[in-house]
Amino acid sequence: MTTTEVIQLCSVLLFLAVSYWWFWTWADREQRNALINTASTQYRVARTGSMLIPSFDPFVEKGASIYIPTSDGLYATLTSLGDQYRKGLMSWLRRGATVHVVVTRPGPQCRAEWQVFIDAFAETFLLHELDREALSADDALLKSQIQKLDTFHPVLLINPCGGAIPGAMWIEGFHAIGSKYAYNVEFIHPSDVALDVRFEQYKQMYDKLLKGSHVITIQGNRKQAHNALAA
Repeated sequence: MTTTEVIQLCSVLLFLAVSYWWFWTWADREQRNALINTASTQYRVARTGSMLIPSFDPFVEKGASIYIPTSDGLYATLTSLGDQYRKGLMSWLRRGATVHVVVTRPGPQCRAEWQVFIDAFAETFLLHELDREALSADDALLKSQIQKLDTFHPVLLINPCGGAIPGAMWIEGFHAIGSKYAYNVEFIHPSDVALDVRFEQYKQMYDKLLKGSHVITIQGNRKQAHNALAA
């Protein structure tokens, strides 16, 4: 092997090593960045499993309500960070928060995926399954909202009124069904959320969306239709 060939081989091996390091440490770097977020931040691409939990975690108070929209409800099964994601949600529930998981395309595996939460947090974990086919032609706007939420995911943290931290938002501009990656993501820091008109708009959207016969809410051992949004 000539000197030139050796140099070329070493260059290729170095490139592969750097690429490997970049790929496997990317999520860790993103997670570290989320832990030190002191202002609103935008991401071109993010993994919910490694980013949402640390972004919200410092601001979740006792009595908070958290709304997490998802397509099929199976995100945690898609990623190696699934256990980390579940543990983060459980820590919020143990802290005294109420978590609403809003599923726009529920399938037969959805309830099984969340059964541990349903059993362990009967009062504060609610799984909302939306059935767009149950809506009439007069509900075209509501139906279009459900369809939009298949891939557009505005996650809300709403803390109790009167506190110093009103809440936060994690807005995924596009999260394809069956993908662990979200694109055009915004984290809205508590210092900015009160001035962001979308915060109130999304609160009102969930208030309307989670009422009516198109919603089945599973909470503890109870299954409710025609439900109203929990306070």
